[in-house]
Amino acid sequence: MSWQDRLKQAAYTPASGVRFIFEFEDVSMTTEFNDKKFVFPDVDGAYIQRQGLGGRHYPMTIYLSGDNYDQSADTLYAALEEPGAGTLEHPVYGTKTVIPFGSIRRIDALKSAANQAVLVVDFWETIADLVLPKPDEDPFSTVSSAINGYGTSAAGTFADKVSVVTSSETVSFKDKVLGAVETIDSTMKAIVEQSTELESEFNAIINEITTNIDTLINRPLELANSIIRLTQIPAQVASFVLLQINKLDAFSNLISSIIGTDVEQSTGKIIQPSKIDNRGQNEFAVLNLVALSASVSSVESTLIEEYTDKPTALTAAERVLDLFDEVNAWGDLNRESLSDTVSGPLGVEGALNVLDTGETYQEAFTAVSEGAARLVQLSFSLLQERFITLPNTRNILELSAELYGETDSKLDFFIQSNDFTGDEIIELPAGRTVAYYV
Repeated sequence: MSWQDRLKQAAYTPASGVRFIFEFEDVSMTTEFNDKKFVFPDVDGAYIQRQGLGGRHYPMTIYLSGDNYDQSADTLYAALEEPGAGTLEHPVYGTKTVIPFGSIRRIDALKSAANQAVLVVDFWETIADLVLPKPDEDPFSTVSSAINGYGTSAAGTFADKVSVVTSSETVSFKDKVLGAVETIDSTMKAIVEQSTELESEFNAIINEITTNIDTLINRPLELANSIIRLTQIPAQVASFVLLQINKLDAFSNLISSIIGTDVEQSTGKIIQPSKIDNRGQNEFAVLNLVALSASVSSVESTLIEEYTDKPTALTAAERVLDLFDEVNAWGDLNRESLSDTVSGPLGVEGALNVLDTGETYQEAFTAVSEGAARLVQLSFSLLQERFITLPNTRNILELSAELYGETDSKLDFFIQSNDFTGDEIIELPAGRTVAYYV
């Protein structure tokens, strides 16, 4: 038996159970690994830690032809859009439980390849029995409760970890707190300025910290609550007043500014541990509180966002998960660095007081995972992104009316979602790929 004999019929069966057979061209398979790379000073090479498979995906170019090709393409396209996992009978790699991921592209080359439609889709293998946490009927309350739980735990952890005794510790701690507050202010100012009430609270907290820092260093629980609140306020600004300001971008910039300062590129560590005092431990406590709080607040920012299409909601879910992973990877590296430091010749205790007991992490993880799950669930009811490639030149008004069934209320959105140029607004050229949402 040759390889041609081992090829199987290609087919896809969505959750509804209707099986679709299709033709295909060259196929491929990609496996992603959950790997972490570690490099060390004065050591050549890298240590790669494997942490399982991240998933496999099977990009396919599907061909449908014949006198009724358009109807077949419509039906299969609708099947690919169905929520839930489907079954891919791959001609080479066997039967897989998959979900079409990313964009589905349809091409009707009416001039160069009539009687034929091409669908470009990427099938990702999914874990069939994995159940996402399902938000309650009131997802706002569910995620808000998890966020409040994080705030209480994080403030307590901060107060427990900080140890300011000597003059050098005092100076270092004050500088780090004031620097972090200044970073929050500069990064989030453009957002909070859009709400007079929230801006007033934001500025009052900053003024309170900067004016009374000498007192607050001896009240770390109060200080931590103020810092956490500073990261929450921008998340609560209504999205519709922000125009082109993206809150998730702002939180990403804040986290990068906090954990990216003076980074040792070879190790990813920014904390310099000391064997004679707790400056490194205190520095980590401040930066970790700000970065982790910003990650949790990025989830809060999605609660009042009005998502209109599926790709935007899924992108937001992916971003809040990525920010959380980024902060925790950084934290693990620096905890490792600090926990290597033992009490020095002066007998100063507390140098090992950086280990995470897991309580604060668990609260943050719950907030982030519940928030991401809410966005995934929400995406099932939102508009799906579709693509068409124009076989000939088109007028934008006519095309908008054809795709959306109306013009006036959808035209601005149609232009913005495709980033049309001035020339394209006058006339869309043949071959232009256009996105629309239905």
